[in-house]
Order: sequence, then C-alpha cells, then structure tokens
Amino acid sequence: MAVELIGGIAGAGSFVLDVVKCLAAPIGRPFKYLYNYKKNIDNLQDGVKNLKNTSEEVQVNVVAAERNVEEIKQSVKDWQSKANNTITEAEKLIEEKENNPRCFKGLCPNWIIRYKRSKKAFKLKQDDISQLLDKNIHRFLPQEDEECYFILIIYSE
Repeated sequence: MAVELIGGIAGAGSFVLDVVKCLAAPIGRPFKYLYNYKKNIDNLQDGVKNLKNTSEEVQVNVVAAERNVEEIKQSVKDWQSKANNTITEAEKLIEEKENNPRCFKGLCPNWIIRYKRSKKAFKLKQDDISQLLDKNIHRFLPQEDEECYFILIIYSE
C-alpha cells in the first residue's frame, strides 16, 4: 500500500513538473524583455549602425550605376525603401529611450514602457534589421567590369 501511495505521489509530481515546464516559457518571456532592456536597445543601435553602413554602400553603387546609365532593379529600390523606413523607426525608438518616464515621482522606471520598448527593439533587430542585412543586396547591383577597373588603376599611377 505504501508503494502505491509513493507511486501515485511521484506520478502527480511528474504531472506538475510537466505543467510548470509548459508554463515557464510564456510566463518568463515578459521578464526576459525587462531583464534584457539595455542589451536589446544596444543591439538595436548596433544593428542600425550596420544597416546605415550597408545602405550607404548600396547608395554609392546605385549612384555609380545611374551615372553609367544602367537600370537599377526594383528589388534594390524596394530594399532601400525598407531600409530607410526601418532606420527611421529604430532611431525613433532609440530616441524615445532617452525620454524614459518614471513612476512614483521619479523613484523607479516605468516597467510597462520599458517592457514595450525592449520587446519592440528586440523584434526590430531580429525581424527587420537582421533580414535586411542578411539579404545579399549587392548581388542585385550591376557589377563593375574588372578590366575597366584595372585600366583605371594603371592610368592613375
């Protein structure tokens, strides 16, 4: 009888452990955004910096291609538009970080706003900026002719 009781308790404990495991992720996620607030904002700033650099490189290539009367593909124009919109949205979020309202007459941070900003920063970096940076946009641009480039180097010396 004692063995059956112990087996029943162990089975119930296993069930409770399974329930806790299932609930841990959805309940813990909001705390992850609060805990990683500074990290998420810093990652967003780094992502914006990288996206700006890539966008500038693409713009230089587009200007060079336009000077050579080459057609710029629509995918490049779309990428530039998405990149500019994402940069604007991210910079707005970073700027809002500086205007961080506080609760209780400035004694503690507003946790709801921190949670929302951290989540938005994480999503922007993960979904938008990473996808734009991962997309190999340079392959859509016209490539310079290597022979012409080599000749320009010889004549410039």
